[in-house]
Amino acid sequence: MKATLDDSPIGQHDECARLFVLATLGDEAAASDLYSRCVPSLRAWLAARIGWTQAEDIAHDALIRVFHRSDRFRAGSAFAPWLKTIAWNLAQKAMRDDSRRLARERAYFDEESFHAPDVSAKEERRRAALAECLAALPARQFQLVHSRFFEGRSADQIAREQGRTRVAIAVNLHRVCRGLRVDMERLAPSRHAVCS
Repeated sequence: MKATLDDSPIGQHDECARLFVLATLGDEAAASDLYSRCVPSLRAWLAARIGWTQAEDIAHDALIRVFHRSDRFRAGSAFAPWLKTIAWNLAQKAMRDDSRRLARERAYFDEESFHAPDVSAKEERRRAALAECLAALPARQFQLVHSRFFEGRSADQIAREQGRTRVAIAVNLHRVCRGLRVDMERLAPSRHAVCS
């Protein structure tokens, strides 16, 4: 499915392109108007393809991305197809990331069930150990782990919410998870992979 398919009304391109150019020059009213013209329709377009859950974030992120790439926009070009292409690329990346995460989780649980003679007793010990380790985390580290692994937010989403870089979030998550692995092994020795 090509993201460059465009069903915007005739003349809409020129207006969106004009607003985009004005917004890149610092016109806040143009930026606000561009957002209200583009994001709801882009969100609906994405939702028809990937569902509403991710559509809102991706529509918003796509508009931010076009501003970061404003130097690539040429006067007279159609704005909506460019925005949709960027949004579709972000959507595909999100779907790939979700697919990889689900595959890792499935592999982890398959491995655990294969090596666990008494799954219920072992699982109970591990859950208690994990709860103890999580409770001992400083509030900021706990919130980071909770956002990533319990709420399913990506490092990019967390970084945007906290005003930090994705790399900083990924490094912090790695450190916290490494510490959790050590603590889990101490409290409930077994084959396991916390935060994998």
